[in-house]
Amino acid sequence: MKPTKSSEKKAYRLSKTTLTKEPRNTLYVQRWADLPALTDMAEFAITNTDGNSHSIHINKNTRRVFEALWKSPIYCASRCRISHYVNLLRHEYNVEIETDRYSNDPDTGRLTYGVFRLVSKVRRIQSSGV
Repeated sequence: MKPTKSSEKKAYRLSKTTLTKEPRNTLYVQRWADLPALTDMAEFAITNTDGNSHSIHINKNTRRVFEALWKSPIYCASRCRISHYVNLLRHEYNVEIETDRYSNDPDTGRLTYGVFRLVSKVRRIQSSGV
């Protein structure tokens, strides 16, 4: 499904507030093995916050990133370039994913960092294989 220009703007949101602590279950992706190993084609029902529903068919790394987001938020910084797949999900599949901003990451010395968070409601419709 190709989104309209208005749905593109809705699919990408950046939180305006800088928060202080990310959720405890936030996933930091160091390598592809940190993501679910599900790569076969699957169909999901997506319901966005405006109440509009649609289905998507995804596979390969797009599905791996989507399945990980469905389980928990994910740090934006990744060695696997997951932001590419998040942008595909946002703009090509019209999945609402927010980027929450947090302050003071003592591990890296950054003043702020981002965490991707799935906003859309999701239901698996069909999956083929692993």
